[in-house]
Amino acid sequence: MQEILIVSTDAAVAAALRRALIDAGFPPARVANSGAGALGLCRLLPRGILICHQVHDMPGLSLARAVPGHFDVLLLLPSGTRPLEGLSHVRCLSLPLVLPEFLAAVRQLMATDSARRDGNTHRSAADEKIIRDAKRLLLLRDAMPEWAAHRSLQQSAMRTGRTLLAVATEMLAQASTLTDE
Repeated sequence: MQEILIVSTDAAVAAALRRALIDAGFPPARVANSGAGALGLCRLLPRGILICHQVHDMPGLSLARAVPGHFDVLLLLPSGTRPLEGLSHVRCLSLPLVLPEFLAAVRQLMATDSARRDGNTHRSAADEKIIRDAKRLLLLRDAMPEWAAHRSLQQSAMRTGRTLLAVATEMLAQASTLTDE
């Protein structure tokens, strides 16, 4: 079974996140109060999700890079912080948290782990092109940078409980319908 590990130096926040996960039907999460403690637990556990709130002994990016490959990371970033790119095992959410978005992100990471165990971890070139095209549409339509377009697609996927590919496909289909009319 996949483990959930919460790391935060704020015990009240860690307890609230743990309670929200339990109330949503997830198994009880383990809690660490330091980056070093979280890394130690990650090395002992077979696989899981690390939810990182605030850690004083290690920046979130350093922690995300140091986490063993059998763990996915959900970074909870202060509002206005630019999300990380280039780390396939890391997802970012902005604080303050929107509970349904947070729970959807955890569910999506659980599904990602299931796909990884089944050997289905890589997108095809065609799927990657669909996602790139949807980002390009957002770049042109909403005049946003690439990282913001990616984040917008990611948040929509988490909010609706669908994959990034499904959201991108729907967005392109809607845009195509509008241009055809």
